[in-house]
Amino acid sequence: MIQNNFKFKNESGFCLLDNKAIDSHILKKFELLIYVVLIRFANNETGACYPSLERIASCAGVSRTTTKKAIKSLEEKGILEKFVRVDENGQHTTNIYKITRIANLEGVGRRTTEVGRNATEGRVPHAHELY
Repeated sequence: MIQNNFKFKNESGFCLLDNKAIDSHILKKFELLIYVVLIRFANNETGACYPSLERIASCAGVSRTTTKKAIKSLEEKGILEKFVRVDENGQHTTNIYKITRIANLEGVGRRTTEVGRNATEGRVPHAHELY
């Protein structure tokens, strides 16, 4: 799913995040946080990673429950694909997560901002207009 030769990490070890992940208001705060953590582990060629749920939650500083909810929501939005894995004994092992660049998604809904304006409807209000 990676398009336009996009990389999730650069040679210096920094994670690369699409500006659209923040600017479009597609993601809620915990979804964004989990998305960033998964990008940290993503393979540059495939966009896939397989950190444990515990590792994702620990890196994000959130609970397993919050992590699971965010992953489910990212799946529903088409930003993430989850593949359940089992070992040769049928025991569950880490899932594989495949990340889709947000910039490559079409038709993903936008959430309403705190001030009740849709992000696609116009300008961002100044701080003094919020009080």
